[in-house]
Amino acid sequence: MEAAQPVVLAIQVTPEPVVLDANPVEVIVEASTEDATSARGWLTAPDGSRTELDFAEQQAPCDRRAVHTFRQGDQAGDWSVTVDAGGARAAHGFMVEIRGAKPATRFASFEARPAEVTRGDPVTFTGRLERERGGTWAPAGGQSVVITFQEENTCGWRIFADAVTDDLGVFRARALAPESGHWRAEFRGTAALMGDPRGGGSGTR
Repeated sequence: MEAAQPVVLAIQVTPEPVVLDANPVEVIVEASTEDATSARGWLTAPDGSRTELDFAEQQAPCDRRAVHTFRQGDQAGDWSVTVDAGGARAAHGFMVEIRGAKPATRFASFEARPAEVTRGDPVTFTGRLERERGGTWAPAGGQSVVITFQEENTCGWRIFADAVTDDLGVFRARALAPESGHWRAEFRGTAALMGDPRGGGSGTR
């Protein structure tokens, strides 16, 4: 019988996006692997430079964990983290932003209705996204919002619904309830607006 081949099942970065200011930001990189006895990884900056990650084992579902500290002066832009486990390789992209370089955003509200459903039933997600403007908060219209889901006892979030905000910053999405788990709304940012690293909110079923 052939030996099972290693697989990298998921990678997640917390917080995401990374927002730099005067204080250091500790970033946790977690990965889920299968049939792998070891894992190594690295961060790749926008200029292509690499920083090695030191992964330690932890309890499943995210069975590998590394910590990296971003500091003021680190590069902003598109970063990626790559995980190699026994020859199986996967990568995950994330943003590094500089606070104040562009307007911040926030979720003024986010909810899922009904609060509890059974698998396969429809769920409606509604919320409101705001942007910083002139020292106050204003509707963030015309922005793409994604609803992501994390199944219980699994690692990583996956997109299962999306929406676009209207002129009042309100968004609405509808999807069928998957397995038991958690969902949240995310605004991942644009060239003109900073993403919301708090994820908007979460729910369970």
